[in-house]
Amino acid sequence: DARLPPGVAAISAADADADRVRLLDDALRDDIPGTAGWRSTPAEFAAETFDPPAFNPATYLVAVDEGTGKYIGLVRIWMNRAGPRIGMFGVLRAHRRRGITLALLARCLLTAREAGHRTTTSEYDETNDASRGVFARLGARQTGTTMELATGPPAA
Repeated sequence: DARLPPGVAAISAADADADRVRLLDDALRDDIPGTAGWRSTPAEFAAETFDPPAFNPATYLVAVDEGTGKYIGLVRIWMNRAGPRIGMFGVLRAHRRRGITLALLARCLLTAREAGHRTTTSEYDETNDASRGVFARLGARQTGTTMELATGPPAA
């Protein structure tokens, strides 16, 4: 039942300007632990976003400030063979705490449910309080843990 706040619209990434979505993606990653400084080229972004079979225009939404036309947030759920996976969500700092993420996620999750999926997976960095809060509000439950061992660059 989540609704976007007045003055905010949602469009599919398929209908959005791909370069503006890429720049939004890069900006949002600056606030995600482990991805700060991430930058993609237009060709890389297009190939990794729109070409995979998991891309679904109804589960990759962009929030747009209707007054300025600025892209302010996004949610993407990859519709994988094994089931839907939340790939990323976020809203620019100046537009947070207005329910935008929850509204976009609700739309995407409804699409996944209508496609017959009862569960959706995701992962997040344990230090990411914002993601933890969103998942808690949605009623998500932890089903496992993942460990990563970084050993540094390969020996020369």
